[in-house]
Amino acid sequence: MYKYLRIPYFSFRVIGINLWAQQDQRITSAPCRYYSWTLATAIIIILMGFYIYTSDQDKAIQVLTVFLQGVLCIIKSGMFVAKGRRFIKLIRNLDALADAATVKEWSEWRHENDWQQCIVRVYYICCTSTGTLYCTVPAVILLYSQCFREHTVFILPFDAAFPLDTGHLFFYTVSYLWCISFIIYAIHAITAMDSLFCWFIFNISAHFRTLQHELQNVAKTSADVEDSACLHSKITETLHYHRRIIELSAEFDELYAPIVFIEISVSYLKLCFSAYNLINLGDISGLPVIAVGLVTITFQLCNYCFSGEKLKSVSKVVSDRIYLAFSWERVPPPLRRLLILPLMRAQRATNLTGFLFVVDHSLLVWIFKTTGSIIGFLSATKSENTTS
Repeated sequence: MYKYLRIPYFSFRVIGINLWAQQDQRITSAPCRYYSWTLATAIIIILMGFYIYTSDQDKAIQVLTVFLQGVLCIIKSGMFVAKGRRFIKLIRNLDALADAATVKEWSEWRHENDWQQCIVRVYYICCTSTGTLYCTVPAVILLYSQCFREHTVFILPFDAAFPLDTGHLFFYTVSYLWCISFIIYAIHAITAMDSLFCWFIFNISAHFRTLQHELQNVAKTSADVEDSACLHSKITETLHYHRRIIELSAEFDELYAPIVFIEISVSYLKLCFSAYNLINLGDISGLPVIAVGLVTITFQLCNYCFSGEKLKSVSKVVSDRIYLAFSWERVPPPLRRLLILPLMRAQRATNLTGFLFVVDHSLLVWIFKTTGSIIGFLSATKSENTTS
């Protein structure tokens, strides 16, 4: 039996290892590595903050994208670690609910799993490509200047107020490796947490689709079975299954609401700053990094917004399935009253929220619309500073 959707491998990296360390003793050293990376990331975020404070607008905005990414990693990973037991409990409950399902047709589960794995792989490739460009472009510029120019150009993946003299080769190497460790942490942490989020969405969606198959099977048997007690029992089991899915969906939304709020808010600012940097690009060597980073941020926002829309739409389809599956003129009145409860319950969509907003297509459209306004405001501020 195809028990449940496979949890992506990336979810076991960095943050995931803290959640799964209770089950696998072979990774007991993982928390130490995670805390070391977190400390190094927090220090370099503080250094970037000092640099942003003491720089002009264009230089500050160039660093703000990386700075916000580091802040996002620290906050999201802290929330995951703080709520680790609740996440493990939710995963086990979803797994137990999948084992309890009595559906013979598991094509929907395989379909959801294939989509989930494909999205996670593409997302991991985007994040890895962005991090690779951040690491390799300065090295290429350094080698080119050393071979074809008189003066060697020491460029780091991103600027920060390093306490070391980065013009010296040794300290430049130390700072460069420090930046690379930050980038590796950001790639693995963000990919792990977002892939686990994707696993939850597609797993809950698979449960809703399984529920639709259950309703169709009950409707088919209702036409052949004359024993109302047997039919009442089957409908009651299906209603309990529906109620359990809604409960787990509400628990998932409660766990992810603060994470989604931070994710959407920070990613929205990152999108604005990346687009501004692309428009006001001065050095052509930074074009690949900014362009691929902009694609990754857009993919990240689309992943959350489309996942919220998917959860909303698949939960609302249940009411249509209930209404269309049964021949109401043949259903006894007691069973009709019993079916009215899930029919009314399914008309209320299961939403993914971020405290102040509902995550769906409309939120993504609003983000793209207001991004232009933010870029126009930053450009106007730059013009005023230049004029004065």
